[in-house]
Amino acid sequence: MKRSPMPKRTTGLRHRSSKTAKLYVARRLFVAETLEARPVCEAHWDAKCQIRSVDVHEILPRSQGGLIVGDEPENYLAVCRSCHDQIETNPEEAHRRGFRRWSWER
Repeated sequence: MKRSPMPKRTTGLRHRSSKTAKLYVARRLFVAETLEARPVCEAHWDAKCQIRSVDVHEILPRSQGGLIVGDEPENYLAVCRSCHDQIETNPEEAHRRGFRRWSWER
């Protein structure tokens, strides 16, 4: 018995639920407001620092219980891309410098 092929899907799969999509809209607004209020990199990791902040770094990452939208301003840093990359690739050093918190340090 020959099977017929699966019908093509006319609409794409949703990447996020409606609830999560609303959170990400609020997140984009939060990031824009934070970068406008804090335009200078707050990390200054090394001499490669680009001075102008373009990212918002979460000190307690979302994956470890941090919030997606900023209820706690002390949990966020406005950073340049170079410093953000250094923080993410060197978590132990970032923790030592106060740029990262672990989930058990609440």
